[in-house]
Amino acid sequence: MANFSMRSGFIFWRFTLAVAIGGALGAVLREASGQLFLLASREENQFVYFTFATLTVNILGSFGLGLVVAKRGLTEERLSIKMETGFLFLSAGVFSALTSFSAFTYQIMNVWVEFQAIYSLVYIAGSIIFGLLAVGCGFWFYRWRTGSPTA
Repeated sequence: MANFSMRSGFIFWRFTLAVAIGGALGAVLREASGQLFLLASREENQFVYFTFATLTVNILGSFGLGLVVAKRGLTEERLSIKMETGFLFLSAGVFSALTSFSAFTYQIMNVWVEFQAIYSLVYIAGSIIFGLLAVGCGFWFYRWRTGSPTA
């Protein structure tokens, strides 16, 4: 994090509220995506709801996280309080709530118990591999679009 003085707690609360509001938005987006997948499946198929919805938001959230981390990490300008607030809103707020690891682990165990262990293992491998690829793609995409040098 950039080195800001905490004058009277103003910056502390600004950053904290940015994370809280972003987290609320990310949580709502996560649940909405699950509901959309459930509607799209046209049946009460919890496997679709749990695995594909979470996999999709984890990949999209990882890509978005890669974009904002690249923006912050590759910027040459001095970080302002406004820029840091936006970074925290997106990274620690929206994308962290959207790609919640606790939801991921819960869904792994649920799939393991309700279906078969092999589905859980495939889900774990797919989430990790595609999540890492999405972060890398988000980072690369930002560099490509802005012409930023490699970090």
